[in-house]
Amino acid sequence: MKPISLKSLERSGKRLLSRLLQWIFPRKAVPADFTPRGRILVFRLDNRIGNGVMLLPLLQGIRYTAPHLQVDVLISPAVAELFATYGHHLVHQIIPYDQAALFRNPLRWIGFIRQLRRAGYQLVISSSNPDAFSLSQAIFARIVSRGFTLGFHWKESDRFYDITVSSITHKHYADAQVDLWRHFYPQTPFTLGGLQVPPERIQQLRNTLDETFLGEVLLWIGATGNKWLPESAISFLFETLLKAGFRSVVLAAGPADREHLQRYSSRIHEKTVIWERPLVDTAAYFAGFRLFVSGDTGPMHLAVAVGIPTITVFTTTNREQYGYYDGQRHHALQWDDSPAARMQLEKAIETLSRNHASVTE
Repeated sequence: MKPISLKSLERSGKRLLSRLLQWIFPRKAVPADFTPRGRILVFRLDNRIGNGVMLLPLLQGIRYTAPHLQVDVLISPAVAELFATYGHHLVHQIIPYDQAALFRNPLRWIGFIRQLRRAGYQLVISSSNPDAFSLSQAIFARIVSRGFTLGFHWKESDRFYDITVSSITHKHYADAQVDLWRHFYPQTPFTLGGLQVPPERIQQLRNTLDETFLGEVLLWIGATGNKWLPESAISFLFETLLKAGFRSVVLAAGPADREHLQRYSSRIHEKTVIWERPLVDTAAYFAGFRLFVSGDTGPMHLAVAVGIPTITVFTTTNREQYGYYDGQRHHALQWDDSPAARMQLEKAIETLSRNHASVTE
């Protein structure tokens, strides 16, 4: 008799759990003429700042097409604080979700769920990756909803969400999030930005900073995983930006990037400043620059959200899914250290310098 593997046991356990949850949380029949009214909830459970910030086009799309709705957003504490400070004009209520703290206190968790259910959400929108299914997101949506649930169509999602929406990875991730709302309003636009940082907040922050943190261009060289820019790209960007007319370029990274910075030559890592302020200060810091340049990294999404021009240099990740490009304020380019790649970067920097570099005397 062939022994049963742990993998097959795990798969069987997951199937059993899935069927049990489907029985506990059955789907609801949605009327053909259903359109959201009253109060709705948009949520994301993970702590990834970039993905949280990429909810802004969805929130803007809802506000643009249905200004009568009361829209609540449930998001990680750091992004919740960011939205409360600079994005409160888009939503009715911002709810911080600290999963670790809630799970440490079951009574607090139960109270939190009851509070959400008392809101009487007619629609709960589960913001997740368009090409993945999160069982925890689907169950959370079902638990807190008094009405219907909406999520992406992927694998088992049709068994849990009342409404599912197909999307693709051939478009920007944030645009795919807007597809959730296009189920009701097909003409919902994909609008960048969304965070409004007051000029006085920017100036107050800059007044507290050392001169080494200040300049016209912020070249963010921090990254995660395999998204780090090679030294050849950083050197080329730095030199080309100065040649194009930008007076000063600040090299920066986050505290988690310190170890990786040692892999660069001393010429680069000794010039790099380490930014260690909270996310709300980071947004104000970014908003004080004329241009933000980086690899595919979370801070790039924040730079777009506060409304400054960007250049994103991709090495391995999906430029189509995570790159912002409009040919004017935002450019997303591939780097392979070839003459063609250098020429494309020079062209993008030249385009941006005409509109955003200081006039030199």
